[in-house]
Amino acid sequence: ISLGLVGSEMCIRDRGGTGKSTLAAHSYGYLKREGISRWLVDMDPQASSFDWLKENDAESDCEHLTDLKQASEAIRERSHGSDVVIIDGAGALSDPTKAALLVADIVVVPCRPSRMDFRATQAVLEMAKEANRHRDRPVKVLVVPSMVRSNDSMSWQLQSELEGLGVPITPSVSYRVSFAKAAGDCDFVWDHNDNQATAEVEMLMEGIADYV
Repeated sequence: ISLGLVGSEMCIRDRGGTGKSTLAAHSYGYLKREGISRWLVDMDPQASSFDWLKENDAESDCEHLTDLKQASEAIRERSHGSDVVIIDGAGALSDPTKAALLVADIVVVPCRPSRMDFRATQAVLEMAKEANRHRDRPVKVLVVPSMVRSNDSMSWQLQSELEGLGVPITPSVSYRVSFAKAAGDCDFVWDHNDNQATAEVEMLMEGIADYV
C-alpha cells in the first residue's frame, strides 16, 4: 500500500505543527512500532520528514527524492518490498502533490481550521479527479482535520465544511504542544508521554487502515 500525504496549505508551514510532515513521520514511527515494514520518501524540497527520521535513527528506511521521475520509479520499486510506502509530498498544487495523486493508493490531506487551507483542500480534490482520469484504479482521498481545538468555532466550522465535500473524514488531530516538541526533538508524541496525542495518532492510523 502506498500512502501519500500532501499539504493543504497554500504557503509553507512552519515546522512543529500537525501538518503533513508531522503526520508522515508519525505514520512511519507508528508502523515501525507495530512491526510493519515501511519505507518513506520525502518529495518536499524542505526534507522535513526525512531529516526528522534520520535524526531520530540514522538507520531509518527513508529517502529524500525531489526528482519526480526518480521518486516515482523508487515508489513503484519499493511498493513490492514494503507493506506500506509513505509519500511525503509538498504543498497544494505542487508537482510532488500531482505525482503523489498519480502513484499513491491512498492520499491523506491534513487541513487546518483556516479558510486558506479549506480552499487548498478543495483544489487538491479537484486535482485528484483529474489524476483519476489517468489511473487504472482511482486514488482514495481522505481529509484529516488538523490542529483542531476543543470549543473553538473555527474548528467546528471546519468539520462541518469538510463533511460537505463528500470525501471521507478521518479522526482529527488536535493542537497539542507535544506535537511541536516531537518535531523539535525529532521523536514521537509517545516519547513525551502524551497519552491523548498518542491515542489520536493511533485512531488516525486505524481510520486510514479502514480504507485500505
